[in-house]
Amino acid sequence: NDNGENWRFVKTIWPGPSAYSSLTILNDQSVGILYEAGTTNPYETLTFTIIYNQTEMKFI
Repeated sequence: NDNGENWRFVKTIWPGPSAYSSLTILNDQSVGILYEAGTTNPYETLTFTIIYNQTEMKFI
């Protein structure tokens, strides 16, 4: 563990336009990401996504 100095995997969270994001570590050690996203502009929706591990994501 290097305290976040390096990221061991890369994952596209949203392939379209997006804006401000915020990350947090949840109680189960998954990562929560809050961000603005859309199909024609980045301000259409506010989305919360949970990354449980390197391959599994849940969009809320």
